[in-house]
Amino acid sequence: MSTHNRHIPHAQQPASHAGALPAAPDIATVEQERDAPSQYAVLVEHNGPVATRALPTRAGAPSTVIVPITGGPVLGRDLKRARVTLISSDKPFYYAAKPPAAWSTATAALWPANVPLVLLHGDAINCASADVSLPATIAVIPENMDGV
Repeated sequence: MSTHNRHIPHAQQPASHAGALPAAPDIATVEQERDAPSQYAVLVEHNGPVATRALPTRAGAPSTVIVPITGGPVLGRDLKRARVTLISSDKPFYYAAKPPAAWSTATAALWPANVPLVLLHGDAINCASADVSLPATIAVIPENMDGV
């Protein structure tokens, strides 16, 4: 078809079928999935303070432990524990994560009686009475995140 250097509108130009679908396409070709992932990761950077609110812990089983001057374990390691409160009702006591060979202020923290000690970790807790002759009575109040 000769145009003799005349302009032909786009709608009247002959159509090219190069790259078009075949007359009877394969169903797998028509219903192919995209290569993009179904979920996208978005990087979020905070610029300034972020408002947070501490949620209450779910449960805890309080108990009372009598610890001798030689010391002993009060609670084992628990990574689901949010916090624990220790209160001695009669004697000062020593607190340490690992039981030392000899309990003293050089190897453990000395804590006075009737003052709550709040610990925000899930490590093991060991205590010993600071009185050289009498054991200490310690109330143990754990708060766990898992409800147990």
